[in-house]
Amino acid sequence: TPTPAEIQFINAKAHGNSSRLSLLVMLKAFQRLGYFPHPDFVPQPIIDHLRSVLKLSAKVSAIPSVRSRRRYTEAIRAYLDVKPYDNIAQQLVAQVMTVAASVKDHPADLINVAIEELVKERYELPAFSTIDRLAKNIRSITNTRLFQRVCAGLSQIEQAYLDGLILSESQE
Repeated sequence: TPTPAEIQFINAKAHGNSSRLSLLVMLKAFQRLGYFPHPDFVPQPIIDHLRSVLKLSAKVSAIPSVRSRRRYTEAIRAYLDVKPYDNIAQQLVAQVMTVAASVKDHPADLINVAIEELVKERYELPAFSTIDRLAKNIRSITNTRLFQRVCAGLSQIEQAYLDGLILSESQE
């Protein structure tokens, strides 16, 4: 349910019932999800609730035009003081994931660290696949470095012994 301040924001930024509803749906969806879902993917009960809060008829559409959607996205970012996901955010996420990867191995843990950092730094969340790919890459790099460090600390005899264990298991 929108606050009085949010209703005031909606009324100041959108003119007309459809525009007000569209902006309110985008605002509430962003506040809950951290990104802007496509309007078609917002559940109808949420739209119906927001429509009733604004005292609008069931005929009022909640789907903005592409141009309005862009304008509302910028207005919501400014209102909530949130930055779009960009190269700076990606570097930030890569840094925190790299640090976390030294003590956390599960991709879900790295993804959670990334999301927490983006929220803390007031960034819009990217598509899940973006963070997932980054977590897999960082995890792969971290594990490779760890394996190389361990291998560098082994003597030739120890390396041959371990290689022999792996080869004998794969031949069975």
